[in-house]
Amino acid sequence: MEKRKLNRITAGFIVLVVMVLILMFSNSLRRSSHITLPEEGSSPGQAEDTNASGGDALTVIAVTPETVQSVIETLSRPSNYARTVTILTAVGGDAYAADTARVWVDGAPDTTWPRWTQTERTRPTGQVEHSIIEETGEGEGTLYLWYNNDREYRSYPADRWSADLSQRIPTYEDVLALERDSITDTGYEEKSGTPCIYVEVEDPELHYRQRYWVSVSDGLLVAAETVKDGQVVLSASASGMESTEGTAFTLPDGTVLHRTSD
Repeated sequence: MEKRKLNRITAGFIVLVVMVLILMFSNSLRRSSHITLPEEGSSPGQAEDTNASGGDALTVIAVTPETVQSVIETLSRPSNYARTVTILTAVGGDAYAADTARVWVDGAPDTTWPRWTQTERTRPTGQVEHSIIEETGEGEGTLYLWYNNDREYRSYPADRWSADLSQRIPTYEDVLALERDSITDTGYEEKSGTPCIYVEVEDPELHYRQRYWVSVSDGLLVAAETVKDGQVVLSASASGMESTEGTAFTLPDGTVLHRTSD
């Protein structure tokens, strides 16, 4: 009984340390020119004091399946950014079909309403799908949708998942709702030069693994993979953030729904 109590206290302490470090150092991670990730076999509670060493490197505390949900919960996406997301879907053998989405976002999730997401998605067939999503809070909003050079559009109800679905990116927030037993691996890794939280989830019934790489500095999904029977059947990768200054969220008839600040 005492051992279990001690384990709970230790786990709680690790969660508290992780959350404090993430909150304290998120801004530092944006400015840091170098990050030293935990070495394999290092203590989960070990962190490097950068002031004492005189450098600008930061050793991030390691995460475990027991603590990773608490770490992800502290992250938040930026209020505005633009980037490109590429989705590769297996179509047989070693062949993949590419799906590319150019995305502009304005408005912080859950704090600033309305929140706007504009997507230009080019499908493998060459068809271009245009969408503008206005989220008004409480899981409500409007989706405006049209294709290629059409001058007409259709509108539909939108919810909190519509913006991610328009880009076809997995929603890493789903990890927060998982049973811990389904989380098979975690850690900190660099992905495409970006320091990330890594999470691997297994679905034993469907026989696939879902892998996520989430930026520790901005909370955005950097990459994801779906693996089934040892093969990557879907992969997602995103470019770095760009400015949205002066972007107009415009319908095909010329109506400007929203414009970001200059």
